[in-house]
Amino acid sequence: MKKTLILLSFFLLAGGTASAQWNLGIHAGASYSNLKFYNKLMYPNIVQDRRAGFHAGITPALQWSKKWELSFPMQYSLKGYTQSTQTDRLNFIAEERLQYVEISPQVSYRFWGKISASAGFYAGYLAAKDIAFFGEGWKHPDSEMYNAFDLGLTVGFRSYHGRFFAYALWQHGLTKIHAYTEYDSSGAPLEQAHSLNRTFHLGGGYYLVRSND
Repeated sequence: MKKTLILLSFFLLAGGTASAQWNLGIHAGASYSNLKFYNKLMYPNIVQDRRAGFHAGITPALQWSKKWELSFPMQYSLKGYTQSTQTDRLNFIAEERLQYVEISPQVSYRFWGKISASAGFYAGYLAAKDIAFFGEGWKHPDSEMYNAFDLGLTVGFRSYHGRFFAYALWQHGLTKIHAYTEYDSSGAPLEQAHSLNRTFHLGGGYYLVRSND
């Protein structure tokens, strides 16, 4: 599935007509991320909240007309979450930083004046990860519980103002980021839990190269 989606984006890029125009922009903004945690029966006291981060990168785009565009953002994205585990005696707090290098092909349609809606997917590589327990500072966690790759769907909106643009984008992760397994005394697996990325991007950009100028 991952290879099919990535190859499809390259075929779409290569299949542009002679009338299509290439644009190149830069973009940056804030990220508000969290993890969707599954298996509350296994960990019933865990509460996860959003954590602020940022993202920045370049935005190549192939524009077919005034309405349609295929963009191919490539970016660094800092994600993560804040987690609290509530017990009878204390509220244990931890934070996690997940640093991704991402590509995010999107098809956009200008449905109203300078406003467009987009849909697509993203694929990310987990370049670095850190976790901080309350009062202890950042540490490198065990890498065996992490998936090095992330894949998900995107939907968003963009507004255009000359060479400047602003955007809001939702990333809905489909790949298990963490995987936890509980074992019994004999070593047999009992229950499993996992989590998926959920990220909201808000930012702006500037076209360095725009063919229709």
